[in-house]
Amino acid sequence: MTTTDDERLSAALTQTSAENRVLAILHRWYTFYEREEKDYDRQLELLTDDFAILRPKESDLPSVKGKAAYLESVRGAPRGQKNAHFRRSFALTREDRGGSLVVTHDFQTEGPLRTGAATLRYDIGVADLDAANPQFCSLQERILSVGGTPFRDAYGENRVEAFVHRWAALIEGTDPEPMRELLAPSFEMRTSTGDVRDWSSFVAWFAGLSG
Repeated sequence: MTTTDDERLSAALTQTSAENRVLAILHRWYTFYEREEKDYDRQLELLTDDFAILRPKESDLPSVKGKAAYLESVRGAPRGQKNAHFRRSFALTREDRGGSLVVTHDFQTEGPLRTGAATLRYDIGVADLDAANPQFCSLQERILSVGGTPFRDAYGENRVEAFVHRWAALIEGTDPEPMRELLAPSFEMRTSTGDVRDWSSFVAWFAGLSG
């Protein structure tokens, strides 16, 4: 393998790892809006202090800047409204001070305020792509088209997507400790090298991945 091939492989692996970290955050973002009971503190973990969101004029929520203003806006969202997000596409571009993520997804809503569906585009600014937990620093939402798709709950799917991308990002690292949060107190993994049923055997298995 030539040096050029090595560099290309390294760049591809670095990009894939960044994509997994960012997609884990994106699907956590989706789930926040898909349940009535919300964990505001965990949602704010995804955002820089100067986070700004620019919403279209058709939105029921205002455009705001700063964590405090964002928090106030989502706390004022109407009760009883169900939302669902189904990601269609994404493209992550690395930039000098982070990156930019372009996402399209199908959005569905049902409730006392309105019922309908649309295809949306997010243009998201991402701070520090190489951090263990990148953050969104800006988000612009655009409506691409409006449709009439019947509502289908997406919460479970987006929870799983967030988990899988978080797992994939962490498994590429060198420290098993952050993976504790993804493992139940009692778990079992069946691998090519044997069963893994506790933390010590998981640490040994994890060390073998780069051995």
